[in-house]
Amino acid sequence: MNKKIISIILSLIMTICTVIIPVSAYADNYYISGVDISEHNDNVDLSALKAQGHSFVMIRLAVNAGMNFGVYLYSYAFNSAEAQTEAQFTINTLSTLSQEAKALMTYPVAYDIEDSSISSKLDKNAITNNALLFTSLLSQNGYDTMVYS
Repeated sequence: MNKKIISIILSLIMTICTVIIPVSAYADNYYISGVDISEHNDNVDLSALKAQGHSFVMIRLAVNAGMNFGVYLYSYAFNSAEAQTEAQFTINTLSTLSQEAKALMTYPVAYDIEDSSISSKLDKNAITNNALLFTSLLSQNGYDTMVYS
C-alpha cells in the first residue's frame, strides 16, 4: 500500500472534517475507513468504532492501543519559531509512546492549520512556510506527515 497516496487522500478528505465523522481513503484497490477524533468528542468508544469496521483513527496527540492511528497537531503558530516549537512538542510527545503504541501508529502526523486566527493574520506564504518547517522537522525524525486545513 502506498502510504503517500493514502496520506494525500486523507489530507483532502480531512479538510472538511471538524467533528467525529467517518474518514475513508481508497488507493490501489484498497479501501480503508476511520474517524477523526478530538477533545470535542467527549468519550469515544473505540471498541465500538472498530466493531463498525473502522480500521484507524486520526487523533489529536493521544493514543489508545488496539487500533491503527495517526495524530494531528492543531496549529496556533504565527511564525517559524512557533511552528518549530510545535514540531518539537510533537516529536517529544511521540517519543513517549510505548512500543505497542508506536507499532499502531501506521498513519501520518498531520499539521492542522485551520484556525481562523492564523488565516486572518498571516498570508499564504507564511502559513505555507510554517507547514513546510513543521513537516520537514517531523520527517527528519522519521515520521510520515501530511497537512490539512
